[in-house]
Amino acid sequence: MKKLGSVFLLIAIPCLVLAEEAIRTWKSKTGETIIEAKWDSEKDSEKDSDPETVFFLKNGKRYKIPLKNLSKEDRKYVTDGRAKKAQRSGKFGLEEVTDEKPKNPFEMRKARKFALLVGVTDYAEMSGLACCAKDIHAIREQLIKLGFKENDIYMLESGKAMKDLPSRRNILERLDLVLGQVKVGDMVFFAFAGHGAETGKEQYICPAETELDNLSETAVPIPLILEKLDASDARFKWLVVDACRNNPFNRRVPGATTLQGIDNPPEGVLLLQSCGQDEYSHEDTNLGQGIFTASFVEALAGKADLNQDGTLTLMEVCSYTTEATNRRALDLFQKYQRPYLNGDVTDFVLTEDLNRPKAIAHFDAARKLRREKKYDEAKVEIDKALDLYDKDQDYLDERGIIDGYLDAIAKQKELERKALEEAEARKKAEEEAKRLASIPRPVPGSTPQILPTSDGRTAGERMVKTINGVEYAFRWCPAGSFMMGSPSSETGRDDDETQHRVTLTKGFWMLETEVTQAMWESVMGDNPSNFKGSDLPVEKVSWDDCQEFCQKLRSQGLNVQLPTEAQWEYACRAGTTTALNNGKNLTDEEYNCAHLNEVAWYDWQNENMTTHVVGQKKPNAWGLYDMHGNVWEWCADWKGDYPSYSVTDPTGPASGSYRVNRGGCWVSSAKYCRSANRDSNTPTDRYSDLGFRPVLVP
Repeated sequence: MKKLGSVFLLIAIPCLVLAEEAIRTWKSKTGETIIEAKWDSEKDSEKDSDPETVFFLKNGKRYKIPLKNLSKEDRKYVTDGRAKKAQRSGKFGLEEVTDEKPKNPFEMRKARKFALLVGVTDYAEMSGLACCAKDIHAIREQLIKLGFKENDIYMLESGKAMKDLPSRRNILERLDLVLGQVKVGDMVFFAFAGHGAETGKEQYICPAETELDNLSETAVPIPLILEKLDASDARFKWLVVDACRNNPFNRRVPGATTLQGIDNPPEGVLLLQSCGQDEYSHEDTNLGQGIFTASFVEALAGKADLNQDGTLTLMEVCSYTTEATNRRALDLFQKYQRPYLNGDVTDFVLTEDLNRPKAIAHFDAARKLRREKKYDEAKVEIDKALDLYDKDQDYLDERGIIDGYLDAIAKQKELERKALEEAEARKKAEEEAKRLASIPRPVPGSTPQILPTSDGRTAGERMVKTINGVEYAFRWCPAGSFMMGSPSSETGRDDDETQHRVTLTKGFWMLETEVTQAMWESVMGDNPSNFKGSDLPVEKVSWDDCQEFCQKLRSQGLNVQLPTEAQWEYACRAGTTTALNNGKNLTDEEYNCAHLNEVAWYDWQNENMTTHVVGQKKPNAWGLYDMHGNVWEWCADWKGDYPSYSVTDPTGPASGSYRVNRGGCWVSSAKYCRSANRDSNTPTDRYSDLGFRPVLVP
């Protein structure tokens, strides 16, 4: 059976392989040699070592290098080696983790389940918290859905009567009451949301009356909680601590610090902390929950079932909670928050829903049929999914997208019918005009001048269309040929930028700026952006959202679509072959790049940590603004490897998991803003650094 050891779940649980400590040539991201040395894995595995730093030994001297500076191969070598080192040492009793489910997992649904939930918002000596009481209620609701009986869930929270306040005495008495009912094979879940503290080697959770200079008498020792859990007859014990691991105190107290770490729990007790060392456990006051709890509850509700087999396990919950929490922290606060998992416990099944795989199959079929533009068939499939789960938001959203396409098709057919009628009327009018013109008439004066006409266009020619009172300015990108990707000598280059010749046989119009919030609101009627402003680029829009926007514009006569990746880079370069579209290369691949400052809003120029009004930087030769920086821009293609040979009008792979986005953004370092740089996301991702600009097909 699978077991969890003392490991960080930063994004996902890595595979464990052997890393031999031998002299090795360590490479940078660009393939340059950093050092030829032996990896100092002993120093690297010490308890207080920074996981983002790698230590090396050379000629008796120790060197350290940031992990992020190494090549992908060397970073994997270190990450896998660390995990294998822990396994070989026996320090954590870790067994190899695989992607297979345990054959005989402990099934929580068949055991009696007890929970003690404690939420503290009001403190005498520490800053107050906004969401802790709401957090434990959200957890309670989800536990009931997982089979906990209401009478087996005990709550202590601020603002209640004396017997239900989160005091030191009540916490210990209520824990003893819970454990006194536990029998062999049962489960105990203890969740605390509030402040934590420690002094010396003793760690505490902090009730409302905690005195920082007297923690031993006023706070609850975490080792005591672990001891009580360990002594119980429960088969599985789970302690969740949602508390900051930096200094939340409103004053300094000699000997008392914030909760930095909790010693390894006893075997059979799982400990999940809401953040890593020196990190905040953030609260989202708009949501009314801590972001850890919001992610944890989502995971318990089924979103952690990433392999979509209808069975939800502990490891799936912990992995999803970690990734979702950190994503929320980066998106909302531009800070890391990485939950920490500790313990040696067998994986187990939380819940099993045999209807869920059936619904997912219908959902996937509906999306596939929609991509194939078989909208009527897609509607049948999504309705089958909704018959099983009529309140599932993903299914409801998909039904809305399909209905939008069907509605747009119906409107397009109506527009085509009217256009045909108008064309026939114009034809009759032209025939009548010709008949009248054929009648000889005297013309006084000189012969009328005949003016020449031309259908030719110039690169960068500007055209403005008005939809719903909002102007859309487009620039002409003529047909042509260019070298896509980057040469091996380019500073900041990634290995997915294979240089190859691309020919585009048809010209196109590209929107002069990124789609603004004014444009989006006039078409969609809402504004999902994190940073508000009518002239700011719209962001937090998924690839599917962009398709809906384009479809609605097409229904109003503006034939727009997302650019192919080749069209985007061709338009960005505007005839240049350098890393930047102003004909220059990077002077610094990370931060203050003088040449990039001319054309882009990026990390170095973004002191306010926000997007910027479009069209403020220097445009490229074809009049296109912000092709570098501000927000990433969705492209039509699935992400795939480039060919090494010449291609004509490429549209990317036929299928995939990730859609391409290009151009870098307001928090990107310089190298990610290059003309050739590539990035990608799943089509449903919505982030505050992700927008788009469409092309108009003539």
